[in-house]
Amino acid sequence: MKRFYLSKTPGLIIPHECIALLPFPKLRMSDWDSTGTLRTYLVSLFDRDGVVVDESGSERAVNYAFYADYVYRWGLERAETYIEKFNTSIESADGSERYDLAESCPFGQMMQSEISWSGTVNAVLSEGAFFSLAHILEAEADLHCSLDLAQNSFFRQALLVLRCFLEDVFIQLFFCNKQEDFGKWKADDYRIPRFRGRKGLLEALLADGLLTEDLAAAAGTVYGELNAVIHGAQRELLYEGISEGRQLGPTFTVKRFERWCSLFSECVDIGLRALHEHLLFWESRKPSDSDFCSTCQRRESFKYEERRIAGRLLVQRTCTQCGAKLDFLDEADREQGFYEVRIRHRNDDD
Repeated sequence: MKRFYLSKTPGLIIPHECIALLPFPKLRMSDWDSTGTLRTYLVSLFDRDGVVVDESGSERAVNYAFYADYVYRWGLERAETYIEKFNTSIESADGSERYDLAESCPFGQMMQSEISWSGTVNAVLSEGAFFSLAHILEAEADLHCSLDLAQNSFFRQALLVLRCFLEDVFIQLFFCNKQEDFGKWKADDYRIPRFRGRKGLLEALLADGLLTEDLAAAAGTVYGELNAVIHGAQRELLYEGISEGRQLGPTFTVKRFERWCSLFSECVDIGLRALHEHLLFWESRKPSDSDFCSTCQRRESFKYEERRIAGRLLVQRTCTQCGAKLDFLDEADREQGFYEVRIRHRNDDD
């Protein structure tokens, strides 16, 4: 007998209201407030109705917008931690004054972008709305890696990773419409097209109506600027000008730091817009029955276990291929369901 599940919060995962707020303003952290763009974005993102069932089986309505405050506070704390980690004791390029990150508008914009991306990924994962879990997690790791590198003034390497971020976001959208190619990619039997140019990812996505011309143009422009980093332009090197006695190794300069902040913010802005398009498309195409695993894309390879919580019968479905778990209410009680994705590191026995 087939079992069916329903999303716990039907509707757009990234509302149009969120996209309308982009890009985030260049605003120093000291000027952030509870009515600002970042918090408005997070409230719109999590403004969803649901039902909470307590141990007695009683139900009460709840709106998850309250979670926006948690993400906002968590983001502020993380931004303060980043400020502590950045080596801001190094003097600025002209050697006359120190650079105050808390008063930096480019840094404030970059942190708004980073916090919004983390909150959005949280929402996407909780809904199981992704097409490729690997690419969602990889894009998240790319941004964290870029931050870690920039903290130690490895600005060229921090920009290299942003290029990977764009690729991870757009290739997932591409695979949504090319699922046979996605299967080949998982089998390591597929060569991903170039990002720009003839027969590239952007051209294919435009042809399939999955991108607007404006978004494709913005992605292509930023990607082109990051290409100079990949291909070793002299101006991009950490050791640029060493033969003239300048710029020895990883060194903090205002110019390089603010350029990295700007490109980080642009990449996240483009990434959120592309993720929005991806979720709209995948929502209209993904299978609706529970014979489909959203994590590994396999079908009919599950085991089921029933249990009761607060007097209600829940069915836990475990994918025997990837281990992803999905909890949903029994067919007779289909008002509410929810996802659970568990990720673990592989060991030598896997």
